[in-house]
Amino acid sequence: MNTSYDQKNYEPYKLPGRNETPGNFGAFNGAKPVFPAANLQRFVQIELGSEKPALNAAEPQPIDAVSDEKRRVFSQMRQIARESNLRAQSPASYRDTYIKPSFMNDMSRVFYRQAVFMKDFEDDYTGFASFSAYFPYYGLMNNEQLRTYFTWRTKVRRGEITNTSLSYAYVYIYELLNIIGQATPISSLSKLMEFRKAFLPYNESIDKYLLKWIKDFHIYYDIPPFADFIAKNNLSSFFPAEALCGKAGFFGKFCGISKYDIKKSAFCEKEKHEEIEEAFNFVINRINTLTLEKGFSLNELIYEPGKEGWQPFRNALFYQKKIDRDKTVEISEKEIYICRQNKWFTVRVCTDGRLLVKYIMKQTESALRSLAKFKHKLTADINTAGELIKMLKLSGIYLEDEINRALAEFYAIKNRKVITVDTNRLDIIRLEAFETQEKLTTENAQAKLPVAKLPDVSQGGAIAEAELPDVSQDSAIAEAKGDEFHAAVAGVQPVLFKPDTQDDKWEIFKELLTETELNALSEVQNGGSISKFAHTQNIMPEILTDGINQKAYDTLGDIILDTGDMGEAVIYEDYAQILAKLL
Repeated sequence: MNTSYDQKNYEPYKLPGRNETPGNFGAFNGAKPVFPAANLQRFVQIELGSEKPALNAAEPQPIDAVSDEKRRVFSQMRQIARESNLRAQSPASYRDTYIKPSFMNDMSRVFYRQAVFMKDFEDDYTGFASFSAYFPYYGLMNNEQLRTYFTWRTKVRRGEITNTSLSYAYVYIYELLNIIGQATPISSLSKLMEFRKAFLPYNESIDKYLLKWIKDFHIYYDIPPFADFIAKNNLSSFFPAEALCGKAGFFGKFCGISKYDIKKSAFCEKEKHEEIEEAFNFVINRINTLTLEKGFSLNELIYEPGKEGWQPFRNALFYQKKIDRDKTVEISEKEIYICRQNKWFTVRVCTDGRLLVKYIMKQTESALRSLAKFKHKLTADINTAGELIKMLKLSGIYLEDEINRALAEFYAIKNRKVITVDTNRLDIIRLEAFETQEKLTTENAQAKLPVAKLPDVSQGGAIAEAELPDVSQDSAIAEAKGDEFHAAVAGVQPVLFKPDTQDDKWEIFKELLTETELNALSEVQNGGSISKFAHTQNIMPEILTDGINQKAYDTLGDIILDTGDMGEAVIYEDYAQILAKLL
């Protein structure tokens, strides 16, 4: 007997409806029914429906009056999927390892909407129902499984991370990737790392995807710098290339891009290498600041989107929201991502970008040779810099002038003399001056000798000029005290300005700040992130923070920004009110 359904030797025959007669449907009132040909088979083929479960279809559950309210919430959550008509698009099996991208996008969107709906839901279910699925999500869980998951999540959010079915763990991870239940991406990332640390002893397999998603997290949400995050969480063995990002700064990256390598120059000797590298990074920061003020970035000039797109959080249920602005994210010196009109790409260096970097590097070395009075000069031909130079000129940026100006400023900062004072010694001088004054006071004196007025340097730091006590009545004492003071500040040279009041010092400090530094301080003053702000300016946060603190130290005698463990800067409480008025 042939049982193959692929070789049919019969024609399908439609069974008549309730009010129809066989063969001639619709022929009523005594009309003779028309049957199929004489060779009609004496059987019909009946096709059974698929035994595979329909997507989002819950298994029948016994009615429990106690859980009626929970069931009502779950029903509302499931309605979100029914409204999206996901069932019509469902794959052949919910365990299939391949699902069409279009369906994955729809499923991710529905998951996100359901997760937002359930973000504050809590449960205290005492039972336990295990759960296993290749792409786990709420729609695949029956009511007992839903109650099990949300009870477990309630405890996790309170810090009690216990073992459970791996599929439940992935649903929780999906929620954190979508920033469900957290205020910011930073807090969500922190929860991801807390969960990883606590759950790894139960199941190490979560690292197969979680570590990739943590990297994607930094790219998509633009959380810099990834290298610092790797170091803090001891992940360098998983991300060796990314861990080295930023060690060489712009210098190391651009040496690889440029067709001219300054490291191979005779001028770049071993003892000068570090200084040349610092100078080049200073120049690039300056150029990037100028371009950002004009509405574009240096990275946009150098890089262009590659041919292949990039998808964040692959193999996870992640709903990509609309991104407000185009951006470039650097993970390592050879791994850079660009988002253009909400589409992500890996990048490549464009031809004109290489020519531009070559000119910047060569002109930087040319100016450095002149400043160092190196015996051999170097000429950088701006006509070889490609079409991007014309674009910069149209924007009002004359690259040669800006490079020379930046290097002059760099050397002025590099070679300035820092005035330091031994504050303990000054306290001794002040005390001895007061004792001398007391000894010189006589019973018939109408007035006491003026108290010695020395600069208040209780916080340590720089001074402009010291005011010594007026002891002209006793030249020997004056000479002795003067020598002792000068011995305490040996080697000190006065600076070019002398603020009369503390307010004057703050005004001078403000004048020394660049527009970028002022904006950075305002960002911190308003509770923002200096790291995130620095990243928008394509400046290393450490350079920005150190620059502000150095200028504060030079004028105020103290630093004003405190850098925490995560690299974020906060204003010292003593200066918060003053800065609020100043800004």
